[in-house]
Amino acid sequence: MNSNNKKILFLIYSPLFTKGGHSKNFLNLIKHFEPEIRKNNYEAAILSYNNTAKDISNNKLNILDNTPLQTYKIKLLKRHLPAGKVVYKIMRYILHFFQTFYWLIFYHPKIVYAYSDSSLYLSFAFKRLLNFKLIYDMRGDAINELKVQGASNIYLKLSSYLNNLALKFVDLIFTVTSENKLGRGITSVAKYNYYDGETFLYSEKRAIEKKKEFKLEDKFVFVYTGNAHYYQFLEGTIKFYSQFQNKYPSSFFIIITEYESNKFVTLLNKYNIPATSYLITSLKQNEIADLQQIADMGFLLREDLPLNHNSFPTKFAEYLASGVPVLTTPHIHSIAPMILENNLGQVIEIKDDYSVVIPEIYRQYFHNLENKMHCSEFAKSELMWQKKASDIFNFINQF
Repeated sequence: MNSNNKKILFLIYSPLFTKGGHSKNFLNLIKHFEPEIRKNNYEAAILSYNNTAKDISNNKLNILDNTPLQTYKIKLLKRHLPAGKVVYKIMRYILHFFQTFYWLIFYHPKIVYAYSDSSLYLSFAFKRLLNFKLIYDMRGDAINELKVQGASNIYLKLSSYLNNLALKFVDLIFTVTSENKLGRGITSVAKYNYYDGETFLYSEKRAIEKKKEFKLEDKFVFVYTGNAHYYQFLEGTIKFYSQFQNKYPSSFFIIITEYESNKFVTLLNKYNIPATSYLITSLKQNEIADLQQIADMGFLLREDLPLNHNSFPTKFAEYLASGVPVLTTPHIHSIAPMILENNLGQVIEIKDDYSVVIPEIYRQYFHNLENKMHCSEFAKSELMWQKKASDIFNFINQF
């Protein structure tokens, strides 16, 4: 390939720096692709949609502080219409459609990397006209998520048609699960939500010191890191902890969230969990591992929903990297077998009564430093961006 044609454009349908895993996972990808981009002499650009004036101001400052981003040309598109009403969504899509066309002509990339379904829908129609290769980073099961959220039948049919049409134009799909059934003729590669090895670490010495600092050395400690979205099965998590806490009153629950704590507190009160048995805190990304590494087990319970089947929650790799074995259900189809095959925690069925499994979990994982180290080493080997970036980028470099 001629070096002058080695241009790649990343599309993300959100601000670069915002709450939640979507932005965090994209920034991890961009950060760890950056050495590969330089090594392979690519010109790279990022087009970010839906930025408010405040987002643009904050993002510009964050970009200046983020060294890997200096390699990329970055365009932050301002959001001109409010969220909510369907008519605004349609108008915003039309506006973004023409903006995408303009910037595709302006950058003239050889490869377009569409991060999530919205970015795919805005770019696929121009593929043949502008002669670029199209990569789709599939972030889950978008259609089934719309169903769970109660979208109308008309909207579901239109979305499904658009999704099926767009897939016909894709040259390569990265998925966060190895289970996706995308049909014949579609090339897909499992690219899990890996973690940043510079941010998430495990130190046995530091974990013991930290546990003593919080006066938790004699307690079985659970951790939940994340938000309170409907698919997180938060009530089921707190229900399990309430039964565990009734059996072992010395247990403790750490909740690390960047969202409002009201939902957590309401459910904790509903299940009569005393305030002395939990901590709710918000931490910067580089501080999370230092606290969560003291936990004996991390919660990752999910219900039997298609969008969970095709997911790979970021917290899974980050728990393991922090030396935390994981408690999950069978419904995350890429994660549950990985846990069972590699001794990374426990997989349980959702029940009303967990009295049988609770003593087993306590006995097996309380202060099990050997297993914590094993989880950390597995994560380093199999789920760390620093180990995986080159292999993943090689799929891009084939074009």
